[in-house]
Amino acid sequence: MAGEGYLLLYLDSPFQSWGYSSKFDRRSTYGFPTKSGIIGLISAAMGTPKNNREKLEKLCRLKMNAYVLKSGILSVDYHTVGAGYDSDPDKKLKMVPKANQNTPDPVQTWKEYLADAKYGVILYGEFELLSQCAQKLNDPIWGIWLGRKCCIPASPVFQGLFDSETESLAKLKELSGKEPSAMRKLV
Repeated sequence: MAGEGYLLLYLDSPFQSWGYSSKFDRRSTYGFPTKSGIIGLISAAMGTPKNNREKLEKLCRLKMNAYVLKSGILSVDYHTVGAGYDSDPDKKLKMVPKANQNTPDPVQTWKEYLADAKYGVILYGEFELLSQCAQKLNDPIWGIWLGRKCCIPASPVFQGLFDSETESLAKLKELSGKEPSAMRKLV
């Protein structure tokens, strides 16, 4: 089969994180899946290394529509790293130095997640490429997650390869219980 195809992804997980503006100690999330996050998910499934520009450029040419099926609740994970005491008895109660030899103060981090969100994503473009993506989404080479490694899918991500957008939207309606017109579409 040649021509254009439509690949349907169903993104359901207790937590998702579709990063933007990640700087040092803060990792933010958009309220919806990003194309770069979806390309990353598919690249992992296909076992495509980050430096394989040819394959990544092909994947980036795919077009994407995302649908909000259930908005997530923003959740922030705060934690500290480091600042424990050294276990050497000669250095009792001295702080462990950081790798950069600076003060042993803890590093504080904030990571944002979307709790209980559900999205539908339709990728469309070259049928042959989408067929390869579908095969690897069913049997991934590397693990797939929804934005971060701790965001494991709760449902199968791959939901079908279709000949038309109408067919893929019908399947999304079946999964979500919502009419396509009731789903918030993000382009």
